[in-house]
Amino acid sequence: YDLAKPSPAVQKMTDELIYDDIKEQDVVDGKLFHDLVAQMIQETGCDVVILGCTELSLAQEREPITDLPIVDSQSTLVDRTIEWADKTQKSVRQSE
Repeated sequence: YDLAKPSPAVQKMTDELIYDDIKEQDVVDGKLFHDLVAQMIQETGCDVVILGCTELSLAQEREPITDLPIVDSQSTLVDRTIEWADKTQKSVRQSE
């Protein structure tokens, strides 16, 4: 896979969502969030957009995008950590 960085326009939209909406007002503009992900996909032709920022994970939690290919890195990390902890706990129980 190749890394596709956001264009200045998409980065501006992302900054607006993170700083103006989420950090300053504790709101998520669902349309802006959807539009920036859609524009990123359209401009880069990428297969998937990775949400690599906790504020974007929050946006996905509050205003889920279900019609575009997204990987929420925070959610994935949490899921894998829980799976690992569960396997570790089962392994410890079996060895007792």
